[in-house]
Amino acid sequence: MKIEKIYLSFLCVALLWLSACENDEYDGLTDPDPIPAAAITFPQAAEANGVARMEDNAYIIKQNSIGAGQISVQLKVPEGRTIQELTSVTGQRYRNGTPTPPNFSPTVPTAAASLAPNSVTRNTPGNLPTTLTGGPGNVVTYNISTANLPAVLSDAQLPTLAVGDVIRLFFRARVDNSQQEQRAIEVRVYITG
Repeated sequence: MKIEKIYLSFLCVALLWLSACENDEYDGLTDPDPIPAAAITFPQAAEANGVARMEDNAYIIKQNSIGAGQISVQLKVPEGRTIQELTSVTGQRYRNGTPTPPNFSPTVPTAAASLAPNSVTRNTPGNLPTTLTGGPGNVVTYNISTANLPAVLSDAQLPTLAVGDVIRLFFRARVDNSQQEQRAIEVRVYITG
C-alpha cells in the first residue's frame, strides 16, 4: 500500500512536470518573445563596467551621430556564429524633450507630431534598407546617413536630426546558414550631438 502511494505520487509529479513543458520554438512571426538560437546583442550599449545599458526592454546607445554624419549600430552574435544578412530593419524616430538621467531614453510619445513614422512595433514590416557593413560575421555594422536621412525617419514636424532625438530600431537577421529569421530586442540610439 505504501509503495503504491509513493509510485502514484511520483507518477503525478512526472505528469505535472511534462504538462508544464511548452514549445518555445521560435516561429519567426507570432511568438511575442522568441528565444533566438544565437542571442543578438549590441556592443555599443555596454557601460564602462561591461554591463549593457537597457531601459524599457531596449538596448540604449548614446551616440554623437550628427557630428559623425551617421547613425551606426553594431550587432553581435557569439563567437562561432555568423550574421549572414539583415532580412528586415524597422525604424522610428521621436523627440520628447530632454531626458532626466539616469533615464537616457525618453518615453515614446503618443502625439503623432513627435513621431516619424507614427506607429511602429517589433512586428511592423521593415521600412529601412537592410545593407550591412562588415558582414557576414559575428560582429556587423548597420549605418544610416544623417546627411541623407531616410524619408521614413523624417517628416514635416521632424525634418532634421537634433540633439535629444531617439532612433528606435528593430532588426530581423539570418544567423548562420539557417533560413529562419531571428528578431533582436529593440535598440534605441539616443542622439547626443
